[in-house]
Amino acid sequence: MGLIRLILAYAVVLNHSKPIHGYFVIPSNAAVSLFFMISGFYMALVMTEKYTGPNQIRGFYSNRILRLYPSYLIAVVLMIGVQIYLHQRTRGGYVSAWQADHAMLPLSVKLPLMVPNIAIVGSDIPWMFYYGRKSGSRFWLGQGLADAPDASRMGRYLLIQPAWSIGIELWFYLLVPFLARWRTSSVVILAITSLAVRLGMEWTAPWSSYFFFPANLCFFLWGMLAYRIYRSERYVRVATQPRVKVIFFVVVAAIALRQYIPFYRNYDWRLYLLFGATLPFLFQASKDWRLDRWIGNLSYPIYVIHACVLLFLKVGYGVDYGLITVLFSTIVSLVLLFAVEQPLERFRQRRATRSLAGEDSTSSRKPRSLALSIMRSH
Repeated sequence: MGLIRLILAYAVVLNHSKPIHGYFVIPSNAAVSLFFMISGFYMALVMTEKYTGPNQIRGFYSNRILRLYPSYLIAVVLMIGVQIYLHQRTRGGYVSAWQADHAMLPLSVKLPLMVPNIAIVGSDIPWMFYYGRKSGSRFWLGQGLADAPDASRMGRYLLIQPAWSIGIELWFYLLVPFLARWRTSSVVILAITSLAVRLGMEWTAPWSSYFFFPANLCFFLWGMLAYRIYRSERYVRVATQPRVKVIFFVVVAAIALRQYIPFYRNYDWRLYLLFGATLPFLFQASKDWRLDRWIGNLSYPIYVIHACVLLFLKVGYGVDYGLITVLFSTIVSLVLLFAVEQPLERFRQRRATRSLAGEDSTSSRKPRSLALSIMRSH
């Protein structure tokens, strides 16, 4: 599903910059939700078919850190460098939110904000709170803002603001080793509960659930359930290779051309239903495409780097065109992929190979080969 992941990453970039002649693929919130579904599918796969040894939980957690943190740390360093450069280039005209409010932020606010900026963990939490810069008041999801007109979202103090979704991913990763052992009925009940929380929050206040992990867990669990369907005998009987390829290209077209399809483009839930129902087919159609897997590896660096690129182009040179932002984000991400991610990926594969080699000899060969093939992307 590498091509799909790349399309979703570009959708986020275009939503944060400017569409290309009105084309923006899909809204960024829908793109992130589809990312969550894909993540749930892949994490269920690797926990079932790869991390099966005695140190499975420790191996899973450490490999997640190796997968996410190096590129994020580089993005943080790059963002700091861009902000310093822009401050000097504009002769003090550009000032980041942190610099502008540094003097008035108390230590009790600064210290908690340093954790997600450095470690990613908790990057979603600041977006759920507002802070009155002059009044010192704190509000959850904007409650009481009428009493503090100076309040602004605390997420603006994050160096890599799109990293909130990675913060939500980390909460999910903490649960994956345990959720993978649950019965399907229990996972379904938890998914329905999460969906009820999401709908209840949206009914009360639109967009209030966007950064709230319990309200997003339903998407991850949907992906986990899709993986269990993929492994079922009933799915094997209906999933012929010509059929899954047709489904794959139909879904790709439904994502890429969504904004031009009447009675579909304005309803995210229809996109979620289509994507969730076809996830097993999408995986089967693309799992053996080496080029597709390589393309998918670009999605994460593009996601974490594009905020730096957008700030550099927009503030430094007045460029806010979506196509240029996509192009420069891709170039920087390619450098990051070749210089950092691919060497680390080879190291992760060696670690996984050693872990799989230590398994009981009665383990089937099929799960092993499949798990190793997925390692390049996850």
